Amino acid sequence: MNKFRGVVQIRHYNVGSRSEGDVAFLVRAEEPELALCREGGLPINDPYYEPYADKFVEIEGEISHGALIVESITLSTESESSEE
Repeated sequence: MNKFRGVVQIRHYNVGSRSEGDVAFLVRAEEPELALCREGGLPINDPYYEPYADKFVEIEGEISHGALIVESITLSTESESSEE
């Protein structure tokens, strides 16, 4: 399991389409941002990420098909984003 650090941002996505909704992203310094998704779930309108919005977090998970599949997420006191 890999660890990723960054800030969770929730953005309104796919405006005007059938898949329009709020999607959580992990924004990392000097690294591409990653859409967040839980195993077996849809990345749109998932309330799981709301408590972490605009906060620094550490996520354990794996990248698959351009998204970060989240196993666990915890608040982090570090302000620097990185991947271990």
